[in-house]
Order: sequence, then structure tokens, then C-alpha cells
Amino acid sequence: MAHHLHASIARYELQQLLQGFQPTCDFRERLRVYRAFCQSLETLAFCALLGRADTLGFSRGLMRAALHWKALLEHARDHEPGARVPASWNGPLLGAICCGPRSFACELAALSARAPTPPEYDDEFLSALLLQQYLRARFVAGGEPADLEVLCERMEDYLGRQTPRAEVYRAVSRRDGRLFSEAFQAWNEEVVRELRIRAEAPGAPPALAVGRYIWLEGMAVLKLAEEEGLWVPDQIYRLIPPLARSAPTLAPSAVSLLLGHPVNEQELILP
Repeated sequence: MAHHLHASIARYELQQLLQGFQPTCDFRERLRVYRAFCQSLETLAFCALLGRADTLGFSRGLMRAALHWKALLEHARDHEPGARVPASWNGPLLGAICCGPRSFACELAALSARAPTPPEYDDEFLSALLLQQYLRARFVAGGEPADLEVLCERMEDYLGRQTPRAEVYRAVSRRDGRLFSEAFQAWNEEVVRELRIRAEAPGAPPALAVGRYIWLEGMAVLKLAEEEGLWVPDQIYRLIPPLARSAPTLAPSAVSLLLGHPVNEQELILP
């Protein structure tokens, strides 16, 4: 019942954003609208999976969010000199890794910022950069080599401590299955604690009401590790529903852009 309520709220927010969006708005407003729109699509995707066990709806919602985010980043690149979007606002990229072709995720990574952008902190940026650099180096022909070890050290130097996230990326970089398994388990436990604290804090973002139950970054990294041939234990991780890991891969053409385009109500019934 709760998932149905959250889905209804997300669908209402999508309708309001669609009705109020002005294609001629300034970039700050465009960024606000696109971010809220993508967060509502992500909420719908999570509700489809958690409330109806609908893996297709899950993939469609995440891929539609990724398609809109790509449109935003392309607009910034082509029409807004100097405009930057925080790299750590990368939920759509994570969704593209989980549910889309690798080439599409690489397009998103190539459009993403390579320097910190307020209001993000350096550790948030470096965490996002690790993933971007991995994708560019691993899947883009002629891509720049990425030294994930150096990026991991930079993140830990900033934090003043070792972190399970950095250890996971070290393991992927080294193709070390044993290190990956141990570090991923520790990271999973850390994220469970952090999401619970954030979701229960006063003034928590509404998106966390559903987002606290699915760890999208962990899903994305598991998928990349498996593609690298790393041994990933056949176990159930908290916040990574087994159904989510079996969600179908969809091409970007399987979904459509809605913001700034004619929309019929049927398109909002399902993600």
C-alpha cells in the first residue's frame, strides 16, 4: 500500500513538472526541473519493483530517467557555456548501468563533469569520478587510461581513512575477486547504516522514503564486476533485491522523452 501511495505522489509530481516546464527557461530552472523529474521517475521504477515485482517497469523507469539526464547534459554542453552539473548527481548513470547497454552508460559518463561542482563535496565528486573513469577506460575505444588506484588514494586522503568503496574499486581495478567480495560486503553494511540514518533524520528528502530500500550504486558495481569476470558470491545483499538484478536490459529507444514533448496520459501510468 505504501509503495502505491509513493507511486501516486511521484506520478502527480511528474504531471506537475510536465505542465509547468518552459523550454526557454534559464539553466538553473532547467536543472531543477530535470533533476526532480528524474528523481520521480526513479521513485516510480523502485515502486514498480518493490510493489508489483515488475522488472520491466523498473528498467523502463530507470532508462527513461537516464534518457532525460542525457538530454540535460547535452543541452548544457551545446547551449550553456560554463554550465556544470554535479557529477555526484549520478542516479541516472547508475540506472543506465543496471538496465541499459554499456555504450549508453558510457555516453552519460562522457558528458559528466570532471571537476567538483558546488554544492558537492570532494569525496562525493571523487566517488562519482571513480565510476566515470572506469567506464571511459574500460568500454570506450581509445579512451583515456584511468588509474583507479590513484583516485582511491585521493578519496581516502580526503576522508583521512580507508573506505570499503575505495577497496571495492581497487578490487575491480586489480580483478581481485577475494578482495572484492570482502570489501563489497563491508560497503553494503556501511550503506545500510547510512541510508537508515539519512531516511530517519528530520527533513529527509521524500525520495528516500522509497530510495532507502534499493542501493542502486551497489547494483551497478556488482554488474560491472560480473562483466569483468570477478567472482561474485551467489548471495542476497541487503538493499539489492534479487529481482532487481534480473531486470531486463533495454535500449534507449525502448523509452521516450517526455519533458518538452507532447505526452499522452497513458505514458505516465507505468514507468
